[in-house]
Amino acid sequence: MVKIWVVDASGMEHQGGFPVLYMATDRGGWDPAGLASVGEVSFQMDDPDLPQEAWTFLVPREWLEGEGVEAKFTRGDWSTVEVDGEGRDIANRRFTLGMVEPHTNIIGVDLMGFADQHRDVGGGRASTVVGTLETFQFHSEVLGRGRTIRVWLPRGYAEGSPRSPRFPRYPVMYMHDGQNLFDAATSFIGVEWGVDETLTELIAAGEVPAMIVVGIDNAGVYRASEYNPEGTEFGGVQNRGDLYLRFVLEELMPEIDRRYRTLQGPEHTGMGGSSFGGNATLYAAMRAPGVFGRILVESPASWIGDNALVKMARAHEGEWPARVFIAMGDNEYGEATRDAALVAIARELYEAVRAGRDEEAEVRLVIEPGAGHNEGAWAGRLGDAMRFLWGDGGSR
Repeated sequence: MVKIWVVDASGMEHQGGFPVLYMATDRGGWDPAGLASVGEVSFQMDDPDLPQEAWTFLVPREWLEGEGVEAKFTRGDWSTVEVDGEGRDIANRRFTLGMVEPHTNIIGVDLMGFADQHRDVGGGRASTVVGTLETFQFHSEVLGRGRTIRVWLPRGYAEGSPRSPRFPRYPVMYMHDGQNLFDAATSFIGVEWGVDETLTELIAAGEVPAMIVVGIDNAGVYRASEYNPEGTEFGGVQNRGDLYLRFVLEELMPEIDRRYRTLQGPEHTGMGGSSFGGNATLYAAMRAPGVFGRILVESPASWIGDNALVKMARAHEGEWPARVFIAMGDNEYGEATRDAALVAIARELYEAVRAGRDEEAEVRLVIEPGAGHNEGAWAGRLGDAMRFLWGDGGSR
C-alpha cells in the first residue's frame, strides 16, 4: 500500500470539524464516496507555529503502476467535491508510482477547499434556471432503479395541453448528465452547461426552432457502466450500455411522448452528452440507427475498450444521424501527451463517421485550443453546436 496524505491548504474552517474525506477514482467507477480516509495525522511543518493535519488514504500500489489512477477528493458526494482556491473546477488528479516519496512511501497533496464552501451563505447554491424546468422521478424496470428526469420547456409551451391538436408540438433533444445541464444548484460543482440560457437566446433570435430538452440524470456510481458500450469494461466493471439504451428507447421516450407535445421521427429527435455521456450518444446512434437525427458528442472518452467506439464507427453499416457535432479541447486534462492522444482519437472518430455517413449527412469536428474537460468548455461550445444541429443552415 501507498499512503496519500491530503493536507488542508484552504485556510477555511471545516463544516462539522475534521470530516471523513473520500477519494473518487476511475478504478472505483467515480463513486464520490468510494475510498474513505483511514484517519487523520498531525505533524509539524518547518515553522513550529504551524502544526498541520492531513487525511490519510491507503491506496493499492498496483493502482499507481503505468498511467496510474485518476482521482478527486470529496466529503461523500459530488456537491462537496474539491475545487481550487476560487471555488472553480479542477482537472482530475493523477497519481503514479513516480510521485511516491522513496523513503516515506507517501504522496503529498494540497487540498484548496470544497465546492459547497463557496456557495452563498445560508444554504445551497441559488437556482439559475431560465424558463420552465419540470422535474419528475421515473423508475426503470429495465435498469431496476429510479432516475430523476428534468424537462426544459420553451417559452409559450404552457399555453397548450398534452393532447390538444390546437397547440404546436416540438422537437426533443435528449441529453445525459441531466444534473449539469440547466441549474448551478444541481450541477457537478456549480458550473452548468447553460442549456436553458443558450436555447432561450437562440430560439428568440430564430436561429433554432423552439424545442424540448430532456435531461436524464446520471446514476452516480453506475454512470460509467450505463454510458459505455457493451463488451467493454471500466474500473474492472463490465459496461451495460445496451440496458441504458433500452431504458431510453423503450421506457423514457414513450413516457415523454405521453406527457408532452412532442414531434417524432429522427428529424425531430436529438441526443447529446459529454465524456461518457458522449460515448452513450455515439453508441445510441449506432445501436439504434434511424432514431436520432442530430447528435452532440462533447469530449468523448472514445479511448475506452481500446478505442472501441472508433472501431464500431468504422464498421457501422447502418444509417448515421443527419447531423453529427463532435468537439474536444486540446487541453482536456492538462497533460500534453495524453491530450494529444485524445485529440488524435477524436479525429479518427470524425473520419470514421464521415466516411460512413449518408450523402446528405453533415459531420463537424471542433478542436478548441486551450479548452479542458469540464462543463464550462461544453457550455462555451453549445451555441455553435445547437446552431449546426438544429439551424436551417447546417454547416454553412
